[in-house]
Amino acid sequence: MIGPHLAPDLLQRFARGAGSKAENLQILRHLSAGCTECRATLADIADLRQTTVEAPADLDLTAVNRIVRQVRERESELWRERADAAANMEELLRHSPDQRATLVRNLERFQTWGCCELLVSESYSRRFGNAEDGVTLAELAVLAADGLDGGHYGETLVTDMRGLAYAHLANARRVASDLLGAEAALSQAAALLQQGTGDPLHQARLFEMTTNLRSGQRRFPEALRASARAAAQYALLADRHKIGAVLLDRAAVLARMGNHEQSQTLLHQSLELFDPQRDPRLPLMAKANLAHCLTMAGHCAEAEQMLFGLH
Repeated sequence: MIGPHLAPDLLQRFARGAGSKAENLQILRHLSAGCTECRATLADIADLRQTTVEAPADLDLTAVNRIVRQVRERESELWRERADAAANMEELLRHSPDQRATLVRNLERFQTWGCCELLVSESYSRRFGNAEDGVTLAELAVLAADGLDGGHYGETLVTDMRGLAYAHLANARRVASDLLGAEAALSQAAALLQQGTGDPLHQARLFEMTTNLRSGQRRFPEALRASARAAAQYALLADRHKIGAVLLDRAAVLARMGNHEQSQTLLHQSLELFDPQRDPRLPLMAKANLAHCLTMAGHCAEAEQMLFGLH
């Protein structure tokens, strides 16, 4: 009997080689019992070419090696899909918006994990440069995710991807000032992610997007609560950079509420957490927001000096 699926944080420790012997034994026995979804989850978070985990002595090493081989094969397949997705995206964008939707609905090459990942990423990247593009790409991500084969990828993982696609659609609609549409997409995302793996990273992203939408709706107490939950999830993952991003969003909420002093404090904290290599825009945004807070507090010379440093 396979039993309940393994917790994402347990699999992440296993992938890093940081699990205890008892945890490793639990994971290997669960995987060897035939859980395809947990194997797929592990393949998505681990690079087993750089991962070494000592197998417990009482476990069948042949079974363990078979599991590792299967996960590596799954991993190689994902990398192939991601490589193909770039060419597929280029082809897709040559068509009109209506034609794109028809292609994604009907052609299997657009209904892959790699295509879903790329559509979500492109929607997020383009949301401020062209809000309409951000919405269109997120809508295509939803269509692609709806076409994923749950038998191939794992039902709960597909549910996660659908939830993430709807979350990014909510975010894109918010940026495009479609708050009603954003609310509908966010509700869909929350419902889907509740049925998925429970991955703390997905939960954190959902709470981040909830923060921004609630702020746009001027529902500030709810925005602050969602922000606190996002920070808690990223703390579980020990992701300092993303905690910094959450503090940046929370500072923006507080500034809209008129609390510029507390906003300044959070912006200074966020600057200590950012990794500029991951996203160089975030420190610039934090400094620009800090200059605004300083101006509102009457510290114009200090704000001018802060802005001068951005050039």
